[in-house]
Amino acid sequence: MEWIAIAERPDLDKQPARQFVLVEGSRFHSGVFWNRRHWGVAYIRMEGADDELLQYRKSDIEQIIVDGDMDPWTAKVTHWAPAICAEYPAQARQSIVTAHDEAR
Repeated sequence: MEWIAIAERPDLDKQPARQFVLVEGSRFHSGVFWNRRHWGVAYIRMEGADDELLQYRKSDIEQIIVDGDMDPWTAKVTHWAPAICAEYPAQARQSIVTAHDEAR
């Protein structure tokens, strides 16, 4: 998987609904801002939607921020990647096809 800069994201209707996102921010403690980076899975949302935050589902981004130990006001999505997985691994797919053929 290769991260793609958020500025290079295609139009919303050309993106997969589920994406890996990289969130960067910081946490202030001990008198210093500590840089943080954390990734997770988030679903896209249209800007201005009730459950939208940084153009993703609010609950997804909030969870990434919590897991990454960031102050919420410092967080920004910097990179993304499609979260598309093969339907079945090749070996499992072959087993399913074989079992289906034998059942005939």
